[in-house]
Amino acid sequence: MSMDINIKDIAKAAGVSIATVSRTINNSGYVGDATRKRIEAVLENLGYVPNMIAKSLQQSKTRTIGMIVPNSSHNFYAQLIYEVETAISDLGLKLFICNSNNDLEREKRILATFSESRVDGLIIASHTTDDEYYKKFKIPIVMFDRFVPDDIPYVSSDNFHGGELAAQHLIDKGCRNLLHIGSKKDNAFNHLGQLRSEGFIGVAKKNNISAKIIEIETPFVEFTELYKIAEAETKDILKNYDGVFCSNDLYAYAIYLIATKRNLKIPEDLKIVGYDNSNFTKVLQYPKLTTIEQNCQEIANNLIEILFSEKNEKKKIVNVKLIKGTTT
Repeated sequence: MSMDINIKDIAKAAGVSIATVSRTINNSGYVGDATRKRIEAVLENLGYVPNMIAKSLQQSKTRTIGMIVPNSSHNFYAQLIYEVETAISDLGLKLFICNSNNDLEREKRILATFSESRVDGLIIASHTTDDEYYKKFKIPIVMFDRFVPDDIPYVSSDNFHGGELAAQHLIDKGCRNLLHIGSKKDNAFNHLGQLRSEGFIGVAKKNNISAKIIEIETPFVEFTELYKIAEAETKDILKNYDGVFCSNDLYAYAIYLIATKRNLKIPEDLKIVGYDNSNFTKVLQYPKLTTIEQNCQEIANNLIEILFSEKNEKKKIVNVKLIKGTTT
């Protein structure tokens, strides 16, 4: 095999992630029979030599990756961390996780610590620090759900299409007065999650359907506090709408509780769609939320692949899909 062939090339040829190739080669972790056979065929074709698995990471020094999230106890970020750690563990790397708590100075201290520790790469899933600050670091950086100018790559789910799917589903279910409960806009940080609102409103306009957006402050707090915030922000307006799309599943569940408390029947009087389909949503038995799923495993694999990419990739958008439940 040519010395220019590495694990990334094998993954591309087999149509799988680098983590899956690594698990196959090292016989560590589950790989489906069909997938394993396909990878083994590619390995044989390329004349792969097992001790070359480290080729794609030959520039690594500490074999560590730093990751900054707003709050690791949040359902979605907890799952994303798990998937990232699983992916890099298969590559013999370690993950250092820090919480920014949406605190600007805290995040800057974390970034400085990672730089001093000489981590081999950074995954930034926090949206606290301004764009200019990231340019000071020579460490490879990849963003999650945030566009940063000047060539810093990013990975995101297809937020815009997620909003479109939510609006179209509610309209197909007969809704004619739509509400979107989203996060407060912060254009300074180019948060791609805001595209959910644009996709949602766009579909409503195309169908001549009335739609309103409420922006709610979204601190990463315990659910009881989140419920209080949602209750105060919606007050007595839910009765004016027949379909609501929430920016995440925790909000959707809070709206479900608030609506039923106000004697609204779900889904007869009000239909509810969330976003994420995290493990919280999957284990929630009543109600079974209708939601837009963003695939954490695929997001994690793309974050790792783009971080170590030699092809200067700038962005990867991960598909989303509608998961139907009993709230619509």
